[in-house]
Amino acid sequence: LFAGELVAGETERALARRVRQLMLEEGADDPGWSMVVSGRGGYDRLLASPRERVLERGELIWLDIACLVDGYWSDHSRAGIVGAEPAPEQLELQERVIAATHAGIAAVRPGTTLGAVADAAALPGEAAPGRIGHGLGLGSTEPPDVVHGSERVLVPGMVFTVEPLAVREHGIYQAEAVVCVTDDGCEVLTRAPEAIAVV
Repeated sequence: LFAGELVAGETERALARRVRQLMLEEGADDPGWSMVVSGRGGYDRLLASPRERVLERGELIWLDIACLVDGYWSDHSRAGIVGAEPAPEQLELQERVIAATHAGIAAVRPGTTLGAVADAAALPGEAAPGRIGHGLGLGSTEPPDVVHGSERVLVPGMVFTVEPLAVREHGIYQAEAVVCVTDDGCEVLTRAPEAIAVV
């Protein structure tokens, strides 16, 4: 996900370009978006474009990327620390997010609702976000949304993300997963490691 080791002095924009190039080299038809967020106090920029900001040792780098392959979109986000181990608080937050993501995935089965998935994936003690996931397929972000109160019933073949998150001054914590509803549950399509990487 981090396209090899980070280069000293690399910027958010340079990393985003490298990630897009890697997606093309690995078979993507369109690299879609590559959001890169870094820097203490700047992690509220979830949907912002990468900047000419130099990535610094010891800080968390969050990436949210999408690509198109054979007419269908994928989407996932992961984080890494530049040249250092995550702090205990960062590890704890990521573990909580992973547990919430897995709880949401465990709730996915035909006949249940997207609201039930959102309820299962809620992070205790965190403000409820507008959505905890979204549809994925011919569009990179499409209906239906995974939101509390949704009565949309799951049927086999539906594909959507499960992505609770926590945002702090020192990072964005998320383990976004893409799932496909099957006849008796779901298949997780995302294969990237969920732990915070050391890069």
